Amino acid sequence: MSEVLKKQLGDTYCFCSRRFLEVSIAYSCSLFCIVKSRFPIDIEPGLHGHESYEFLLPITTMPQGKIEKEVWDFQPGKVYPFSSCQVHGVHKLMKGVELMSIMVEQNLMDDLTYAIIGKTGLTINNSSFNLYPELKLLIRNFIKESTNKQAGYDFVLESLRTQILINLIRNIKGPLASHLEKGQNILSNHHINRVIEMIRAYYNRDFTLDDLAREANLSQYHFIRAFKNQTGQTPHEFLMNIRIEKAKELMSKDLNITDICLQCGFNNHSHFTTVFKKKVGLTPTQYRKVLQS
Repeated sequence: MSEVLKKQLGDTYCFCSRRFLEVSIAYSCSLFCIVKSRFPIDIEPGLHGHESYEFLLPITTMPQGKIEKEVWDFQPGKVYPFSSCQVHGVHKLMKGVELMSIMVEQNLMDDLTYAIIGKTGLTINNSSFNLYPELKLLIRNFIKESTNKQAGYDFVLESLRTQILINLIRNIKGPLASHLEKGQNILSNHHINRVIEMIRAYYNRDFTLDDLAREANLSQYHFIRAFKNQTGQTPHEFLMNIRIEKAKELMSKDLNITDICLQCGFNNHSHFTTVFKKKVGLTPTQYRKVLQS
């Protein structure tokens, strides 16, 4: 726990969150966890806090909860979001309650919000929202995949994790979340444009996905999503289209097709011909004949 959080809590800190974890089952994916009580529990009064974001989903009514200095009655069918390091807990003894919590590490939330709107540091107004059927289904599928662990389950969990988080972000209220409602995409105007400029300038180089993601300061997964959201193409598709456009320009010059192939970044003639025909509808030789006719 950070020193700032310790100072906020003072002598009121309790281990009710630890008690909850002791009688719960966790379903997790990297930096993300869904924790659910195994049976009804009693929770003593007290406050706690953590650097991860939390989304509380009461299964039963949880009267006399507390968010900072305000007392709340947490109701089933609702989602109650807590910001990173926000103090919350129990005002008076809760008896026989059941609950579920979604815990999201700050790094993951920052990575995702930056990929979507180019900003980090999500702060939340503690307005609850309904646990809609689509979110409930995503959570149910996440728990099912985490439990069954069939082949490829880790990839499915990552996808479900992202869908759950975006669903939550769309519903919460706060300064950063409001950018989603306005449809702003700051990332598209800066970081992705920088990658696009790099590809256009050095289209004959062999870029790896990691190279491009690093240039955008994003994980590979979030970079691909952000890039396609802005351009309508994957990074590889975009690069191939640029190369083919350059190749078409060079076709009018006194260069043989092998030289054009190499100048545009293709390693072999066969691959170049295959990609060119797929994009243009003609082989390079056929295209040149059309130009010369």
